Amino acid sequence: MNLVWVNRWNGGWNRITHVEECCFSRQIELDEAGWGSDLDTCSAALDLHKRVHREVAQFRRDVEQCVGEKRTLTGDDRALYMEYLSKVEIGYAHLSVSSFNHC
Repeated sequence: MNLVWVNRWNGGWNRITHVEECCFSRQIELDEAGWGSDLDTCSAALDLHKRVHREVAQFRRDVEQCVGEKRTLTGDDRALYMEYLSKVEIGYAHLSVSSFNHC
């Protein structure tokens, strides 16, 4: 990636990397979460799952904004962004399924 592209388009790049990091961290949180063996632990786990599920639903708007950003790019910049965006969309889809399955 060239430095000119990053400087010119830093806002969009920051958004997509932020979405990727959020999806990745929430996926780890879901993968490591358990349900516990007593009522208090189960209740706390349920609250955590509900919070993460709400956050995942809110990430959809962020992913859609990232998709919209591709319209502002052309040529090699767009190709690079589209490659990265496809990874983010796959990560979000996996996270969304995991989140749904936990709730």
